[in-house]
Amino acid sequence: MVGKIILTVSFVFCSINVIAEENSYEKNCVQCHDKTPIKLDRCFNKYLLNNSNEDDTKKEIVKYLKNPNKNNTVMSDAVIGRHGVKEKSKLSEKELKEAVDIYWEKHQVSGKLK
Repeated sequence: MVGKIILTVSFVFCSINVIAEENSYEKNCVQCHDKTPIKLDRCFNKYLLNNSNEDDTKKEIVKYLKNPNKNNTVMSDAVIGRHGVKEKSKLSEKELKEAVDIYWEKHQVSGKLK
């Protein structure tokens, strides 16, 4: 009986891990940003400072990812000078929307503060 429970729990954790790795955000955003000094939570905070709501924030992120340049970034000139502007996203519209939606859910603080 204990063996079956351990096997079931192991399967559930493995399944969750596979699902998390397969989404657009984990696969395309986290993997890259984990290798750079510019972390995703820092970027998110910058976007929040520039926008007043979820829709505007997501639109600005998508706009930047589709056409990254110095004129539409929220990062400072110093950060861009040190690290440059990212390459244009190769994600499809659907993948990009999914990634930005997951990004928002993971980093937004509204409703999470107690």
